[in-house]
Amino acid sequence: MPKAGMRIRQLAHERRTKALACFGGAFSLVVSPFLILLLISIPSRLGILVVLGCWVGAALLYQQGQKLWVKANQADQGAHGDRPKR
Repeated sequence: MPKAGMRIRQLAHERRTKALACFGGAFSLVVSPFLILLLISIPSRLGILVVLGCWVGAALLYQQGQKLWVKANQADQGAHGDRPKR
């Protein structure tokens, strides 16, 4: 018989994994425009658009990661409440 709250803890783990993926994607979107600008000669106006576009995407990914992390904490709290009292 499965332990109480096991499915909810698994859901929290999945949400944390997705949140970490979002944070990693945000980090790579912050760093990648600098690498692109170093490796490829791009006109300055286009370079600014590349940087801004990547940073907006990074901000959106970071925000999504934060939401998932909060939901994972809520799931853990719910699983803690499902444990039988002794």
